[in-house]
Amino acid sequence: MEAVAALQQIGKILGKTDWDFSVDPCSGKSGWMTLRPPKNFMNEVGCDCNDTVCHVTRIDLTRNYLSGPIPPEWGSLRLVNVSLMSNRLSGPIPAEIGNMISLKNM
Repeated sequence: MEAVAALQQIGKILGKTDWDFSVDPCSGKSGWMTLRPPKNFMNEVGCDCNDTVCHVTRIDLTRNYLSGPIPPEWGSLRLVNVSLMSNRLSGPIPAEIGNMISLKNM
């Protein structure tokens, strides 16, 4: 799955160590969200699915206190919503972010 490869790179760049890459992020199984997160902390990867295919469309990493450059791999996902509040991302905005034509909220 192309989305998993992109998420692996995003996790590596940002130091996100609690995503479980042995589980499909669209399966609804644990490994891609914190079920009872601490106050104001979010850790969620969400998908939209139809009868034949699922796409990662949401990433919420609010208050994960991640640091590093903005991963260009986000541009390969069909993201609609991205929340990165209270993280320490730095550096230039990658040109690949311009590929996120479905993005509505960041």
